[in-house]
Amino acid sequence: MNQMGDVSRFEQHVDRSGEHQLWLGSTNPLRGTGRLKVNGKQMTAHRRAWELAYGTPDQGVAISPCPQEPLCVRVDHLSITKPISKKQKMDIGKRSRNIRKPAPKATRIQVQVNGQRVHRRVRGDRNDVEQTRAQLREQLRNSTPRDRDATRWTLDDLLNRYLSYLENQGKERRTITRYQGVAKLWLSPAIGNTIARRLTADEIDRCFSRMRKAGQSSSSMNQAKALLSGAFKWARRTGKVLNNPMVGFQLPKSKYQRREKLPPEAADISLILHAAWEHTPDIAPILTLAATCQWPLFHGHVQPRQVRVSANSSRPDTLTSTGSVRLCG
Repeated sequence: MNQMGDVSRFEQHVDRSGEHQLWLGSTNPLRGTGRLKVNGKQMTAHRRAWELAYGTPDQGVAISPCPQEPLCVRVDHLSITKPISKKQKMDIGKRSRNIRKPAPKATRIQVQVNGQRVHRRVRGDRNDVEQTRAQLREQLRNSTPRDRDATRWTLDDLLNRYLSYLENQGKERRTITRYQGVAKLWLSPAIGNTIARRLTADEIDRCFSRMRKAGQSSSSMNQAKALLSGAFKWARRTGKVLNNPMVGFQLPKSKYQRREKLPPEAADISLILHAAWEHTPDIAPILTLAATCQWPLFHGHVQPRQVRVSANSSRPDTLTSTGSVRLCG
C-alpha cells in the first residue's frame, strides 16, 4: 500500500492546530482514544500515528497515548511500553502477595448483663475485642430498667406514672381525664394487677374483647389503645420495661366470645321424657338407644345400664339424682 496515501488519509482526520494534535475520527467510548481500521483490523489512532512516523514497532511493544489528552496523535506526546516477560509477571505477583496481609481471624465474644445475653464476632487484635466487649456491656446496662422498683410495677403503677409524666409535659387536662376514666373502668379490672414487664399481647387482646362485647364505642377503644401504646413506648424509652407488647397490636373487630355449653339438669330431662312418653308411649327402646349413642341431651346423665324398664309398662316416672331413669307402669 502507498505510504503517502496512508498518510494523506490519516491527516484528513487530524487537527494539528493546537498543542495537542487531536484525532477527529471514530473514538473508543470506554478509553477515550481514537480508532480506525487498517487492512480490515481495528487499531488505535495514536498507534497508527506512531507506525506512520517510525514504522511498525516490535511484537509485544505497546504504544501508550498522551496522558493529558487521549485523542492526541502527536508522536512526541506518545510513549513506548516494553513488554513484560513471564518471569517479571511472576515476580510482580509474588511481591503483591507478600504485601497483602491475611485478614485477622474472627473472635466470638459473649456478654451478659442482668439476664440479657448478646453475641458478637469481632475481627481484630485483643484491643478491638476488649473495646467491643465494653461497648456491649454499656448498651445492655442502658437497656435494662434503671428504676430500682420498676421491675415490680404493675400496669396500674405504670399508667399512673405515665399520666403524671403527660401532665408535667403540658398534656390537655381533658385528655388525661379521659385516659384515667378508661383505665379505671376497663384496664384496671382486667389487667391492672399484672406485672407490667410480664404483660402479654394475648392478655391485652382479651381485655379489649371484653370492651367490644360490652358495646364500647370505637372511640373508647382507641383511647385505651392510645393510652397503653404511649405508656409502653415511654417505659421502653426510659428503661422501665424491656419489651413493648403493643407493637403490631390490632383492635378486635368481633364481639364473639366462646361460651361454655352446660348439659341440662335432671329435672329438665324428666320433663322432656314425660312429654316424649305422651307422644310415643313405647319410649324405652328410644331412651336406651339415646343413652347408648350418647346423645348430647343425655350425655353425662343417662347411661345404658341405668335404664330400667318394668315388665308391665314403659312410662317414665322420675329421673333420680344419680341420673338413672325409672320407668314405671
